[in-house]
Amino acid sequence: MPCDRVDPDPIACASRDLPVVHAFNMARDDAVAVLAFAKLNQIRTNQWPIVAAWLLASGFDGPALVSVAALDRNATAWDVEPLVPDLMREIGAPRADPDEAALILGATYAKAEPQGAAQHTVIRVLAKAAPELAYPEGWLSACNHAEEFLDCGCDPNIAGRADDLEHTLRSTVPLDITSGLADALTDRD
Repeated sequence: MPCDRVDPDPIACASRDLPVVHAFNMARDDAVAVLAFAKLNQIRTNQWPIVAAWLLASGFDGPALVSVAALDRNATAWDVEPLVPDLMREIGAPRADPDEAALILGATYAKAEPQGAAQHTVIRVLAKAAPELAYPEGWLSACNHAEEFLDCGCDPNIAGRADDLEHTLRSTVPLDITSGLADALTDRD
């Protein structure tokens, strides 16, 4: 049943009947996580060199990957961005839609920041990604609504529903990602 714009619970409406993804066609989980963060514009220019270094340490290889890993954290977008498409091809990252990417991002945060669930970290990260991606429906829309209600405090039931949403985002996809790569991807400094 499609959501109605006057649905009394926009968070439940936005997350109703969303796909749950459990496998990613033999792709290595490290590559899947990098793809998801890139798809959601969550890898900053200064993060790419450390992400590339962790991919090298995980056994991936290729000229673009080596070139990005050799850059320092002060590299500019002019240095990094032209290499990213080749890097993604070299690691064999599969395609993912925003809903799949959101679940992968959630699983990565669960590995890197298990204590972040109480602060609704994944909801807040995905809510900030929503405008950059033209507010797609699905998990990003659910997170955008949840963050609005968490911030305004205007719904006394939001904490429980947001806890459930955060748990779903963190636990739906079984992801076996290198801890160092998870830390590099989730670094917000």
